[in-house]
Amino acid sequence: FPLLPAPDRVQTPALSRAAGASRIVTPRAELGKRILVEIARGCPHHCTFCWVGHNCRDFLARPAARVLEMCREAREITGCASVGLISSAVGAHPEINDICAGLLEEGFKVSYSSLRIEEVNEAMLKALVRSGQRGATLAPEAGSERLRRLLGKRISDEEILNAVEHTQRAGLTDLKLYYMTGLPQETERDADRIVELTDAVRRVMLSHGRERGRLGALSVNLGIYTPKPNTPLGRLETPSQSETRKRAARVTRGLSALPNVRVSTDSADLAAAQRFLSNRSFESAALVYRVWRDGGKWRGKVKAMLR
Repeated sequence: FPLLPAPDRVQTPALSRAAGASRIVTPRAELGKRILVEIARGCPHHCTFCWVGHNCRDFLARPAARVLEMCREAREITGCASVGLISSAVGAHPEINDICAGLLEEGFKVSYSSLRIEEVNEAMLKALVRSGQRGATLAPEAGSERLRRLLGKRISDEEILNAVEHTQRAGLTDLKLYYMTGLPQETERDADRIVELTDAVRRVMLSHGRERGRLGALSVNLGIYTPKPNTPLGRLETPSQSETRKRAARVTRGLSALPNVRVSTDSADLAAAQRFLSNRSFESAALVYRVWRDGGKWRGKVKAMLR
């Protein structure tokens, strides 16, 4: 993004004028069947692991009226009426309820990349349901409250389960959860809490599924923490790659044993490559060149450079 001045949080002329909506919609792209619209830049939350909250300028929210105008313009160009709202923290936009209501009123379908648990509200959930969405994505990030505090996410297990209740009552039957393992100061007990918390979420969904006569799908994405430069958490020592690999396998086994839970786990080798690329400068460029020169074979080269 270009550097922008930091005027008032909502009335932001510079951000209003900046480009921030799709002009091409193609089914060949990963998110190609919807218009992507940037509603804010930066992040007000400053989670300790997140690069955006510690390296971008102040949280700048695009006025709701301009967001709606951009959506109308994009629909005229593309003929697409599905909108994906883009921001590091969609729910932090001070006019998010007005944006959701306005889009629905004008016949758009709405989606978000994920919902911050502490920002889940009725208007956002209603917009998903009225747009034909069957599920939502929440990111507890860690299984234990202790680790969540370390991550800067001061949310309790009870708040997480309450958010799940809200999604189920709103009619969003399916749920996806994002966690990380391989975090600084993570213990096996912290890792096991991922399985226990997921099981508690599953039981909440099960109670609602019995009332509906159909159980929703629960899926878990287990990521491997990758330190980012200029972040508080990035300064702390992380477990070794072998220890992280074992812990990820332990959590994956526990999650896979839960009924009606689907699990996907990040590659430990790919996480190591991302860590190298994120925290080096000219060495990263050299690695990318060598991988390109060798036809895309990267695993051995990453391991050699990490020795």
